[in-house]
Amino acid sequence: MSNARNLANLLSPGASALAAAKVPAITVSSITDPDNLPGQSGKVVLDNSSVATVTVNGAVSGSTTVAVDGVSGTIAVGMVVNVSDTTVRSISDASSETAISVDDTLTITAVASQTSFTVSEAVSIANNVVLILRADENGKMVMDASAASTDVGDEILFEDATNDPNTLLNSSDVGLGANFNFTQAPNFNAGILGAGMVLVHEITVTSTVANIAFTQEYITDTYNSYYIIHKGLTFDGDDGALRMNLSIDNGANLITSGVTGAAYHQLMNAASSGHTPNSKAYHPFSEAEDTVGYATGHCWYHNLRDTTATYKYTMGDSVNHHSGSYEVSYQSACLHTTTAPVNYIRYFSGDNLTGGKFSLYGITGGL
Repeated sequence: MSNARNLANLLSPGASALAAAKVPAITVSSITDPDNLPGQSGKVVLDNSSVATVTVNGAVSGSTTVAVDGVSGTIAVGMVVNVSDTTVRSISDASSETAISVDDTLTITAVASQTSFTVSEAVSIANNVVLILRADENGKMVMDASAASTDVGDEILFEDATNDPNTLLNSSDVGLGANFNFTQAPNFNAGILGAGMVLVHEITVTSTVANIAFTQEYITDTYNSYYIIHKGLTFDGDDGALRMNLSIDNGANLITSGVTGAAYHQLMNAASSGHTPNSKAYHPFSEAEDTVGYATGHCWYHNLRDTTATYKYTMGDSVNHHSGSYEVSYQSACLHTTTAPVNYIRYFSGDNLTGGKFSLYGITGGL
C-alpha cells in the first residue's frame, strides 16, 4: 500500500475538512444504505472550481441530450454531472445502474445553450431532478514532493480502516460510541491510564516442589516495581506456612540479614487475632495451615531495581484454610536491606508446595 493510501486510513475527517471540500452533510436518513453515503466517491475533492445547479426540464429516457431550466451558474463542456441529492440516485445508465448518479463519470461533452447540453453516455433522468455540475473535477488532494518517501502525485483516497488499532488510537481527538473487544490481553500505556500492570510470567505448580522462583530472566530493569498474585496453593503437610525471600544474584544467596518481616492474622469465623513473631528472616505470608490450605493472596514489591534506596519493601495479603476447619486472613510486610538491584524472588514453605499458581506483573508508570 502506498504512503498516500496509508495516510488515507482515516475513520472520519474533521468538520472543517468536510466543509472545505463541500462534502454534503451526513444525516440519519442518508446512512440507511451504507453504500450510498453523501459524497461517497472514495476520495477528497477540492471544489475550487465553477459550480452550476440545474433542474431537468422534461424526463430523459435513454438519451444523451438533457434539457434544463432553473440554471444557476454557467454550463460548460467538461463539467461533471451528479445528482444534488445523493440520497436518491436519480440518474440511470443503459444498464439501469444508478451509480452514475454520484461517481463523477458522467460529463458534459457539448453545450447547445444554457438550457440544453449533451452528456457522455445515454442516460435516463426523471423530470425536475436537480443536478449539480462541476468543472475542474481534477482538483483532488495529492501528495507533493515535500513529503519524503511518498508516491508523489498520488491521490489521497479514503478506504476501509485496517485491523491495526493504531489507525484509531494514535489520534488525539477521537470519540468512541461503542465497545472495544480485545482478542488478547491488552497492555495499556502508562501515559494513558497512569500506573498500570503488564503480565510478565506465570508459574503453575502441578507436582510436589520445595519452592518456586521468578529469576533474573523476569526480574529486570524493564520495571522497577512488581506485583505477584498467588492463588489456590496447597501443601503436602500441616506446616504450610507460605514465605518469601529476595536475592540480588539470581538465587545464589538469599537476603536474610537485615530482613524484618511480620504478619498480623485475623480468624474470619472466630474472635481471635494476633501477630506472628517479628524480625523473621523472610516475608511471612501465613502461619501453618493444613494440606488443603488453598492459600490465595498477593504482594507488592517496591523499588526492587533501585540502586540508591537502602531498603526494598514488600507488602502482602493472604487468605488461607487453617487446620481446625477455619479461615484466616493475614496482612504482612517486610523490609529487605540492600541497595543492590534485586533479580530473584523465591516462594517456599515449611512443607512442599503441591499445587497452585503464581502470576508476576511489572508495574508501569515509573513506580
